[in-house]
Amino acid sequence: MSRVFVTQQPRPNASGWTPNLTPASDFGTLRFVFEPEQRPSASPNQALRHAQVVLKDFDPDEDFVLWPNTGDPSAAWAVMLALAKKGVERIQTLYYERSLVNGVRDRRNGFYTPVVFHL
Repeated sequence: MSRVFVTQQPRPNASGWTPNLTPASDFGTLRFVFEPEQRPSASPNQALRHAQVVLKDFDPDEDFVLWPNTGDPSAAWAVMLALAKKGVERIQTLYYERSLVNGVRDRRNGFYTPVVFHL
């Protein structure tokens, strides 16, 4: 079964909002690479090693990467660098598209669209 590797598990912001990852589960089982309290930017080499361990069995034909538009951006960098170091030549990512409601993008509702990068 496919998996969706979420770069970092979201934590609620100041107003209590977190991104809705439920639509991403249509693409596979959600698996978080970094926990909310982890700060990959504080120790990038350690973060890269951690990402390599979590992604050791990443299958580019089946699995996806998702950055939830929140958290430490270096979590996404560590994930992509770990996959590149592993020799992965194709990465399927998920991009969040906001639904249109009366011609206006609704940030509370949407869906994920696959975007493929060839390295």
